[in-house]
This record gives sequence, C-alpha cells and structure tokens, in this order.
Amino acid sequence: MLDIGLLQQFLSSKNELRRIEDISVEQLNEYLSEFIISVRKKEDQGEYEPSSLRSMFASFERYLKKKNGFSIMMDKSSERARKALQSKQKELKQKGKGNKPNASVALSEDEVKLLYEKELLGISSREALLNTVWFNNTIHFGLRGCKEHRDMCWGDVKPCKNANGEEYLEYFERQTKTRTGDNPRDVRKVTPKMYAIPTNPPEKDPVFVYKFYAEKRPNEMNTDEAPFYLAVNHCKKVSSDKSWFKKSAIGVNTLNSLMKRMAEKAGLGPNISNHSGRKTMMQTLTNNDVPPTDIVQLSGHAKRYELFNRKPKPANENVSSLSELGDLQRVLHFEY
Repeated sequence: MLDIGLLQQFLSSKNELRRIEDISVEQLNEYLSEFIISVRKKEDQGEYEPSSLRSMFASFERYLKKKNGFSIMMDKSSERARKALQSKQKELKQKGKGNKPNASVALSEDEVKLLYEKELLGISSREALLNTVWFNNTIHFGLRGCKEHRDMCWGDVKPCKNANGEEYLEYFERQTKTRTGDNPRDVRKVTPKMYAIPTNPPEKDPVFVYKFYAEKRPNEMNTDEAPFYLAVNHCKKVSSDKSWFKKSAIGVNTLNSLMKRMAEKAGLGPNISNHSGRKTMMQTLTNNDVPPTDIVQLSGHAKRYELFNRKPKPANENVSSLSELGDLQRVLHFEY
C-alpha cells in the first residue's frame, strides 16, 4: 500500500481529495501521467529506477482492479499513462538508471492475458504450445533460468490423481549445480505440483496442455529419458494431428529466450525475460499473503526468500504443515 499512499499524497498536492478509485477514468489517466513523470524519492528527491516505476504502476493496477475492476494496463482510456511510463523509463535509462544485470520483472495477470490474446500462449500453434508448456513449468514448478529447463527429461513430470479424483502433475527435480545432492537439506521441501483446472477454452488448463503436448510429440520421445523440450518441426508436410515436434531437443539459445521473444512480439517492454516467469510465481504468492518462509519451500531457494519487501504474517497465521504448503500451489492459477 506504500505506492498507493504515495499516489494519494500526490493527488492531495493537487487539491484532489477523492480516493483513487472514485476518480473518473479520464481524469485518473491525466493524474497518473503527471505522477509518473514527476515522482521523486522522498529522502533525497532522486529519480526512481525504471523497474521501480513499473512496480508502482503494477500496484495501481492491482488496487484498481480489486476496487472497481478497472485495468490501467489494458484499458484504452489509460493509454496516455502507459505511454508516460514508457517515456519516463526510456529517459531514466538514457541517464544510466536501471543498468543492473538480471533486472527482470514479474508479469501482471493482464500481461499474461495479452499473451493468450495474441496467441503467443495457448495451443493454436506449435510455437504457442511450446511457450505454454515452458511457462506453466516455470510458474507452477518454480524452475530457474535455462539450465533447470534444459536438464528436464520427459519422465521428470508424472501425471497423478489424488483421493478426490483431482488430476495434477508432479515434478521430481534432478540435481543441479546449486543442488548437487551432497547436502540432504538442499532440496525443495515440497514437491512442486500443477493442478488441473476446468477452463473454457481448455488451453488454460495446465494438465490439459501437458496431455496435448504429449500427443503432439513423436511417440518414441515420450520415454522417461527423452528431452522434455523438443525442437519445433517447421516442415510444411507435417500432418495436422501428429509430430508437431522433432526427435531432438530444442536449442539452448531458443529455450533461453522464449519469454523475451514473447514479450517483444506482444510489446511488453525490455525487462521481461525467462526469469520473469519465476518472479511471477513468487510475486503471485506474495500478493496472496503467503509468508516468505513458505515461499522458500515452494520455490526451492537455497536462502530465505527476500525479493519482495513485505511485512510477514504473524507466526500463528503462517502455514504450519508441508501438506498445506502443497495446497498453496493452487494460488498459482490465474484468472486470465
């Protein structure tokens, strides 16, 4: 709520005493544009980092959607505010701001929705299907960077059902350079799961997407040790119902740039990369008041999760058991 308070202070300086959600869409667009251009740090009047301004904008988005269902990320009436943000970010970068390595940012729900609308996610094409499988694995399993994805084999993900008949996918991670197996505590405390959700169209159900991907792979590549991510088969003679993918693993460079390419095609901006998927997972859990200590157990971080500055919940409100932590993974289902 700090970002909301900062905006409210700005409005008060303009003799605007209404709450943000009570201001007309058109007038709020004007206020947001001016705020983004003029806001400064209170302590030294210095400029904010470009990513900090985008985070503020995302905070306003969440607040307004919760209050009245309005989206400043998507609605045409907020175009001026979005352009002001882009212009200010560009200006700051020209001044040397934001020159930080790995400064990826999380995706908002509206940005994910846009990726589906532009058919960059979904099952309408080979590329979209591959993107969606990768995105689901990143969001629900918390996979990091390129290596964890590249090392995945088909048998690392198992379709399962619980006692209630609910379908889900379970990920059994392999050892990596950060988790070598030498330290028995250096593993995820919760086995990552991806739950089926009834959706129409079904392309937003991660279990359905996994099954569809299995059908479109060559049969001989559905063995346990086969690469999980296969190269797209661009041959025009390929039948429409089989072998969308080759009998070989996807190239490292292609796998490592899936999110960046989607972002470029959708016009999402320069700070979206493969790491944004993992940040989206953690930001979503944070926004749903999941304590940092529990996020560690879901994400597999070697150290305490402190990416987002937030007040921890009282100890008696923290999730107390690993079975409850597993249930929290349902939080990662978005309303696209």
